[in-house]
Amino acid sequence: MNVRLWVATLAAIMLVFGFVAILRPLLVLGLLGFVVVDASHTAFCLGETRATYGGVFAMMGVVTLWAALDPYRYRDRTLAVGLLWLGACGARLFGASVDGSPGPLGWVSAGFEGTVGVVLTVASWLAAPKEPAQTGPMQP
Repeated sequence: MNVRLWVATLAAIMLVFGFVAILRPLLVLGLLGFVVVDASHTAFCLGETRATYGGVFAMMGVVTLWAALDPYRYRDRTLAVGLLWLGACGARLFGASVDGSPGPLGWVSAGFEGTVGVVLTVASWLAAPKEPAQTGPMQP
């Protein structure tokens, strides 16, 4: 497993999620099945979507992409973002236990969140230090 590639790929996905929510909040609301009930709250709903699904996901992507530059040195960042994803999954599963089945999209979301969380957490554990640079002549 190439830790850098896994971490960078997940970072790119988070960045895409974030920027889509920032630039197209109505699209995200529609994909999630949310509707604005009171037209006087439209700006607030769009702002919440941009902040929560846009800003938070975009910054998680930036932090994860930064961690992909040196997965060993920044493994704490990879672990932190992985734990955020596991927290989202855990909260979704808790909701399913107290509110009932979230439907197919909810279960797919829980699976995705859990998978991303586990992959990033495992990647933080598997990250190996870089090989030290050779400064002297090579020995035969």
